[in-house]
Parts: sequence; structure tokens; C-alpha cells
Amino acid sequence: MLCAILVFPTRTPLMDTAFLDRLATQLKVGKNAACRRAIERILVRIKAHCESGQYQTPTDAENEFRRLVETDLACK
Repeated sequence: MLCAILVFPTRTPLMDTAFLDRLATQLKVGKNAACRRAIERILVRIKAHCESGQYQTPTDAENEFRRLVETDLACK
């Protein structure tokens, strides 16, 4: 009797998101606690979008991240 083992490829992110962690660290400098928390929330959201392939390039993701931080009320 032959046994077949099915191997499914693990889901790998479409885009490396390490640059977003570095950007978040830079954006937090000099910000108040509420803004730093908002940046963390935004970071999680942008990373999820990157991993799902929503952004064509890292620059698109970075621009969206910066835009969301700039428009967040906690960071004004």
C-alpha cells in the first residue's frame, strides 16, 4: 500500500515588511504616547495589507503608512 503525503506550500508574504517596522520606529520619535499607540495600530493594518498583496511596491505601502499617521487625530 502506498501512502501519499500532500505537502502544501506555506503562505509566504508577498512583500517583506521589515521596512515598515523601521519606519514606525522613526515616526514614533518625539511623539506622545497616544500617537505612538496609533502608529502601532496603523503598522499592524499596513502589514496585513502588504501580506495580502494590496500594495504594488514598498513605496506605496510607505506612502499609505505616512498618510494614515499624518491624518490620525492622535498624531496631530
